[in-house]
Order: sequence, then C-alpha cells, then structure tokens
Amino acid sequence: MSVLNANIALLESSTSLLEARNALDADIQMYESCLSPLRRMPPEILTLIFTFVSLPRGPTTQPAPWTVSAVCARWREIVISHPLFWTSIDLQSPCRTSLHVRRLKIQLRRSGDLPLDVAFSPLALFDKNLKAIDVELLQNLCEHSGRWGTLSLSGPRQLYLELKDLVRYPLALLREVEVRMRYKEDEDEDGSLDIFHDAPLLQKVVANKSHPESRLPLTMMLPYSQLVRYGGSSTWSGHLDLLGNASNLVDCALEIPRSGMPPTIPIHLPNLRRLSLSRPEFLKGLETPALLELYSPFASSLHRFLRRQSCKLRKLVVWEWSRTADASKLPRIIDAVPTVTELGLLIPLPIEFVHDFGANPAIAPLLECISTFSGTGVFTVDDDIFIQAIEERWAGGRLKSTKVYMDNRLEFPPSIRGRIELLRAQGMEFMASPSLGSLLNDVVPSEFQIQSLL
Repeated sequence: MSVLNANIALLESSTSLLEARNALDADIQMYESCLSPLRRMPPEILTLIFTFVSLPRGPTTQPAPWTVSAVCARWREIVISHPLFWTSIDLQSPCRTSLHVRRLKIQLRRSGDLPLDVAFSPLALFDKNLKAIDVELLQNLCEHSGRWGTLSLSGPRQLYLELKDLVRYPLALLREVEVRMRYKEDEDEDGSLDIFHDAPLLQKVVANKSHPESRLPLTMMLPYSQLVRYGGSSTWSGHLDLLGNASNLVDCALEIPRSGMPPTIPIHLPNLRRLSLSRPEFLKGLETPALLELYSPFASSLHRFLRRQSCKLRKLVVWEWSRTADASKLPRIIDAVPTVTELGLLIPLPIEFVHDFGANPAIAPLLECISTFSGTGVFTVDDDIFIQAIEERWAGGRLKSTKVYMDNRLEFPPSIRGRIELLRAQGMEFMASPSLGSLLNDVVPSEFQIQSLL
C-alpha cells in the first residue's frame, strides 16, 4: 500500500509540474514580444521606417498612421509626435460615416502646419447634389486650404461649386492639381472651373484627362504663366487660350474632343520638351523650338510640323489603329527628324520602308531604339524582311533595342527564332509582347497617354 501511495504522490507532483510549465509557457508567449529587436530600436530608426509605410491599397484598409498608432503605446507616441505622418488625406472611400469627420479633424490637427496631400471624391460620383457628410468633410478641408500641397478631386460639377464658396485664398502651398469633373453636356451645365487662379506655387495641372472624363472638355482659370506641366481635355479654343499664356510649359498632353480652327499666328512655346495630343492637325498652331519628345496619331500633317521646327527631336511615337491607314508618308516624316534616337511606329509599316530602313543608314542615323509591329497579319510586314532590317541596323553599330508587338503570338516563328537569339547573345535588347497595351505602356509614359484613343 505504501508503494502505491508513493507512486500516486509522484504522479501528482508530475502533474503539478506540468501545470506550472504550461502556465510559464503562456507567460513566455505573452511577454516574448518584449524581446523583439523592434522594442530596442531607437525612436529615430522607427520614425524612418514609418515614413516608408505606404498608403492604403483598398477601400477597407485603414490609413497607415491609424494602423501603426494602434500597435502599442510606444509606436503611438512616435506617430502622434511627428506631423509628417498625418499629411496624406485620402477621402475617396465609398463607405463614409461620422467617424470619417472625426478622424479628419484629428488628422488636420496632428499634421501641424505642414503641406497636405489631399484626395477627395463624394459618395455619389454621378449625383448632382452632394450628401451632407461630403459637405461637412469639404468644410473641414477648406479651413486648411492654405496648406494644400497636392490636390486630387473627382466628382460632379456641384462638388466644384461647393469648393468655390468654401476655399480660402490664397492657396499658398498648392503645387499640383488633378481634377476630374463630370457633367452632362446636354443639360444646363458647362465645363468651366475657376478655383485655382490664386495659387502662387502651382506648376502642374491635370484636368479631365482620365477615362471617361476625357471626352468632357474642361476650361480652367489658372495662373498660366507659372505652369510647367499640363495635361487635360478641353475645347480647341480652350487649349489655345491656355497655351498662349503658358510660355513656361515643359510637358503637355492635350485631349481635344472636338476640332476647330488653328490660330493665324502660331503659339510660341519656347520651353516645351514633351508633347502629346489627340489631334495632329492642332500642331499647325504651335512653334516648339526646344521639343524633344512627340506623341501623336499618325497623319501627313506631322511632316509639315516637323519640317517647320528647329528642334532636335529625340523621341517620336506615332500610332494608327485603322486597318486602312496609309503609311506611305512615313519615310518623309522620319527624314524630317534626323536627330531622333527612339522611334515608336505603331502603324502598318510599308515593306518598302522596312527594306530602306535596314539598307540606308541615312534614315534616322542616330536611332538606338525602335518599337513597332512585327509578324504576318493586318498590321505587319514579313518577319524575315523585318529581322533582316534589324540585323543590318545592329551591324551598323547604333541600334541597341527592338520592341515588337507579336500579334497575340507567344513565340517567334522558328524561321527567325535563332537569328533573334543570336542578336540577344551579341548584346541587343530584343523584346516581344503579345499585348499591344503593354507595348504602348512601355513606349508612352502614362502622363502622355491619350485615353480617348486607347
């Protein structure tokens, strides 16, 4: 009996030890985060890390400062004590409650006197009238309009009418503006906007350039003389009025929904370096002596424009999606830009031009990169002729890169695959894309893409 009692006592002691161990495991799991290197990092290092926290990716994601400040007391103290973390205000969520108003007030207070990056769109993008909560948010934002550094707005015309009454001038820190104003052309509405005339630092404006607003002309009253970058949709005369007063423009992308008459005296843009437009006939009214890059639909009028300019164009991208496009004028256009180093020819290439391109080094003699169609099909020339032209240019020593749209094919034909691999082995960049969109994105920077033509 004594032996049994001894065994029972041993088992009970073992059980108590197991319970104690389990309790310690729970405590260790609870407190092991205290041993994390993050706990010992200096506040300066944590602050630097937090500055690289990205903005929310979706409508259900909390803005970064709110998420970080909820982790622990130390992180909250760091985030709250640095106004820089609170300067990005994104009010584009389709879900909106009184909590958003309270958070906006807190964020405006915590951001101190720093410039604000603001993005706003109302709950109902297509309704004529704004919701009460949208008006309340706008009222709070406009109390700090003097601190706006960048501003992105999207909504109906009523949004901008509200803003005009609420904004406090001057917009002393405003550098960049993007506007997407929706209105119905067949009703008593017009695409005009006068909110940003008193913004002494404003240099970049984007107006109704995104789809679907690109079809809606928008005329804006702006401090034209200080603008450096402009992209937007407007009437022919609206663009001419802007360009005639914006002599310091460097970058320009013009959506022109409707045509019109060019000015009798061309507009002089002495500093313009990059130009994109939806109607090449508009070029007749421009003088651009410093132009380096031109993005335009293909048209014979391009030749007259380029011959008239004294610029040393470095990049020319032309496109034409029509199956009946006449590219016979292409050689004359290329001859007019002997300084070009990058060509994007998104048009049906005449076989004669491809022959001459390979055999005659006087055609675009400085060319380093060409992007175009290839392969058999509606938009293309014979594969063998095209590759032969590329080989001849590569042998000439200047051509470094070839990018082609493969007409939905994933591989080159076997007859030319080995020749392409040889070019790659010798150092040429030879890229193929089965998607016309990806080639276009590679050739035309997003800020110069013409949405109405995509």
